[in-house]
Amino acid sequence: MDSPFYRLSRHARHASFVAMTSLPCAVTAYADDAALPPVVVTVTRTQEKLADAIPQTTLFDAQAIADSNAPDVLGLLALAPGVQITRNGGLSANSGVYIRGASSTQSLVLLDGVRVESESFGSAQLSQLMRDQIARMEVVNGNVSALYGSSAIGGVVQILTKEGEPHPPRFYFETEYGSYHTQRQSAGVNGALDKDGRTTFSFDVSREKTDGFSSLDPAKAPNANPNERH
Repeated sequence: MDSPFYRLSRHARHASFVAMTSLPCAVTAYADDAALPPVVVTVTRTQEKLADAIPQTTLFDAQAIADSNAPDVLGLLALAPGVQITRNGGLSANSGVYIRGASSTQSLVLLDGVRVESESFGSAQLSQLMRDQIARMEVVNGNVSALYGSSAIGGVVQILTKEGEPHPPRFYFETEYGSYHTQRQSAGVNGALDKDGRTTFSFDVSREKTDGFSSLDPAKAPNANPNERH
């Protein structure tokens, strides 16, 4: 008959063996499920890890854009550190982007790698670009004029729009409604034209409308109704 001590030792050796043989399986499963580190391309015009970027860089991936409440690109940029946004009115009004205190003409905006500039205002006008059309956005805070010229003294905003994916066409529709009769609708279709997925497309349409509120200060005009329509 085995002694109690011997039975305990035998079970202990068995438990140790199971733990040792199960450890490599757990490590392998963790390595397979581990997510790849985020990569940016704007800082050096080549792929590099976000953690290795020397200037301060903010990345808005698809998940971050979907989780934000920003209706357009300007709303997303307002969430990036070191970036200031100005609007001369409500939605779709003239706007300006200022990075690290530099003027709007020294804050470069790239849309799918192409410079976005206004001939009349001298800076990019992004108030018409809705959130639903954006797949990814990178914001670089710092002087990168050695790569992009004098218009990038303050920094660079790289906006990448959505691309087609190699799957059968998929449609989507979203609608929202809020205060001040604010309403927003978006619809689109994305997919491939052939079975091999070599020819893809993406089409998105967005609409936003709001009555807003008056900028009139009742303290300066006590006899005026700021919500009255004329």
